[in-house]
Amino acid sequence: MDYNRLVIDTIKQAFVSYTSGILPTDNINKAILNIEIAIDNAITEDKETADLIALKNDLEDIKKYAMQHPINVEVTSRFYEAVNFLIENKTIRGKQTYCMAGIDKRSYYRQESDYQASLLQFFWLIPLITEYRINAKWLLTGKGGMFEKREVTEAVRLLWYSLITF
Repeated sequence: MDYNRLVIDTIKQAFVSYTSGILPTDNINKAILNIEIAIDNAITEDKETADLIALKNDLEDIKKYAMQHPINVEVTSRFYEAVNFLIENKTIRGKQTYCMAGIDKRSYYRQESDYQASLLQFFWLIPLITEYRINAKWLLTGKGGMFEKREVTEAVRLLWYSLITF
């Protein structure tokens, strides 16, 4: 494998993504994995590994820095707050039930134990918003209430009125 090309491509993608504010953590994770394999191969072949280890550490620092941004940690915290609230109120059975939406359980539990880990994916948030009516604005910014305010329709008003006047 051409590790120079791998690094160049990963860094180029990171710079492009930097402008959008989204770090390509999946690509960085793949690059780190490939570098770990290269380190293992170099050790097996009794070759120098210092440069590969330094490169791996640099990529891990980039990934860690991106996730340590307070906004990322806050969104992660609110995500778990919402899921735990739904579990405590028996809206969902448990964490594994929530993970059935395609979330890797190991990543879910690892992220839960360390909010600064860079494992939370945007698609993890979608069911909270679409299925459980968690307020997207609250989830992303902390503003507003945890749940969406539902509009009281005319039919609900009439039903409520008929119940209280019965």
